[in-house]
Amino acid sequence: LRLEGMADKAHLAPIWTSLAGRSFQPPPDPDERDLGPDKNHKRTCKFTYTFMEPGGNFRMYSDTGLGALAKRAERAAQAEEVKAERARLRQEKMQRLIAEKEEKLRLRREMRQSRYREGEGAEREASAARIQSVYRGRRARARVEAYKEKRNEYAAARIQYSWRLHLDRADARAELDRRREGKKREVAATRIQRTARHRTARVTAKSEVERRREARDAERAAEQARIDDESAAKIQALYRGKKGREAAKSESRKKRRDVVARKQEKRLQERVTRELDRAGGGA
Repeated sequence: LRLEGMADKAHLAPIWTSLAGRSFQPPPDPDERDLGPDKNHKRTCKFTYTFMEPGGNFRMYSDTGLGALAKRAERAAQAEEVKAERARLRQEKMQRLIAEKEEKLRLRREMRQSRYREGEGAEREASAARIQSVYRGRRARARVEAYKEKRNEYAAARIQYSWRLHLDRADARAELDRRREGKKREVAATRIQRTARHRTARVTAKSEVERRREARDAERAAEQARIDDESAAKIQALYRGKKGREAAKSESRKKRRDVVARKQEKRLQERVTRELDRAGGGA
């Protein structure tokens, strides 16, 4: 059995107490052999649910067979169902105890009230009711008087507030009218000044435009004269260049013709000389 976590369960306290003092070491094995310097680590052929680690701690074997995971999940589900059933039973028991306690308190209260009514309770209740009624009436009248006084004070304060607000509004209206009138005057003065400035500016601008127009016309005339002079000079240069190129070309042609004529004359003389030499040799 796995004993971890059993100490906090009250219904398992007797079992835990009986098992607490026992030793869970495996029984001695007659065929045990020393497997090393650790004397507590022994080999045994008997099957047990626990085994001892080299440090001396006991651990439980885990099932590694086929279907072990399914069995473990089934056991976990069963444990959860048992836990839920126990919680439900505890809840039902608690609710039943609470209902019984409330029923006892209700019965005691009813019995106390019945005993009180059977004796002098009715007369005392009537006296207490009359005293309470008188006290409540006095308090209500005092509250009504205080309410009337506060209402009158509120009405007076409201009237004073309305009158002060009326005076403030009148002063504000007069100030607003004065400011509007001043603004109108400022706007009118600004318009008059703007009109005068515009008229002066138009006159000045007209004279300035005339002066700039005359200067522009003079500048354009001078520019046109300069362009005409440059154009005439360029045309003359082009014409002189053309004539010079034509003269140079004719001179070049003349020189080529003279060179060709001299070459032809020289070849002719050489030919004649060869013919004469050939004729003289044959004679």
